[in-house]
Amino acid sequence: MISFLDHVLFDTPGHHTVFHLRADQPPELLLSDQFEMHFVELPKFRLEAEELRTSLDRWCYLMRHAEELDTANLPEPMKDETIREAVNVLEQLAMTDAERLVYEERWMGRADHTARERRYARLERELGEKMSQLAERDRQAAERDRQAAEQQKQIAEQQKQAARQEARAVLRETILSRFLLEGLPLANRVAGVEDLETLERLSHQLAESATAVEFEAVLNSVSPVPRPG
Repeated sequence: MISFLDHVLFDTPGHHTVFHLRADQPPELLLSDQFEMHFVELPKFRLEAEELRTSLDRWCYLMRHAEELDTANLPEPMKDETIREAVNVLEQLAMTDAERLVYEERWMGRADHTARERRYARLERELGEKMSQLAERDRQAAERDRQAAEQQKQIAEQQKQAARQEARAVLRETILSRFLLEGLPLANRVAGVEDLETLERLSHQLAESATAVEFEAVLNSVSPVPRPG
């Protein structure tokens, strides 16, 4: 319990007196260490503004000098958020009905403005987060498309490679079956041809070549024999 008194109650020098509930016998028996009675005698409080150190000092100073305080220019030790709120309440209590109405309208206007700013800030933050999510989703989609395209490219290359190998194998077997041992060097040269269209052309020319010499001439036209270094 805390009581601020506007008169002197106790014959003591200090302005702040604390009582505890104790038993008559034995006197050291305390009823509770959670219950205290604080009496603050304001007439005994004589600290100047620059001497204020504690919260109790600031509250006592406010109660002693409330009427003479310049609320727009509080002493430095009094520039505390709680004290400012208390000063604001005192100013409202001192207002006339007309002044209080103007104050409340201004306060509501500021509150509405603050609420709008907070709402706009929240909407901007949510919009920014949404745009970031969409950008990340687009990036992931583009990466999936890139990976799919790369996979298709690899599949196409694998299919092309398989077609070349099959065409070379068929052409080589056909050469060997047509020209026997005479066709072995030609068959080995075919193994070095990489272009699929060239392999298809050689297959077509092989069907029209009567001898190994004729086919060799065709082979030399599309795949010349490397000259010795």
